[in-house]
Amino acid sequence: MIYLDGYNIMHRLPQLHQLLRRGGVEQARERFLLMLQGLRLPTEWGQLEVVFDGEGDKSTSSRQRGVAIRFSSRRQSADQLIRDLLAAREQQHNLVVSSDREVQSYARRHGATAVPINWLLERIERRQAIPEPGEKPEGISRREVDEYLRLFGEEDSPSE
Repeated sequence: MIYLDGYNIMHRLPQLHQLLRRGGVEQARERFLLMLQGLRLPTEWGQLEVVFDGEGDKSTSSRQRGVAIRFSSRRQSADQLIRDLLAAREQQHNLVVSSDREVQSYARRHGATAVPINWLLERIERRQAIPEPGEKPEGISRREVDEYLRLFGEEDSPSE
């Protein structure tokens, strides 16, 4: 199963972030699902499931545009729902796409592969295939390096 931390990813896409800020949540989600169409997924991973924070009394799930969508309940965050889903599927192949460090750490502790959002964004841009389970994900991209340097600043390397 490939779990996507929905709003976490959408806020990193400038055009969707703007829609979300203006209250166009439904429209932003629809555009996001359109972006996910055409991604080539190995069958070994199972399906793609986007997890969003929800507002209802209980979590709900549906399918749109060939993608499974799950909303947490208002008493549970999408992050917690992802952790619960991973715990239930611990012995199976799971990939988690999120830039939330706690979600990534939990995923790795429970045998899943965790990758940052930029990993998915590059595949969406290039319509690149997602690797098979067990394949080592590529190293971080130049774009990710630039983003980390922007966020954390450049450190001088020690003199030799």
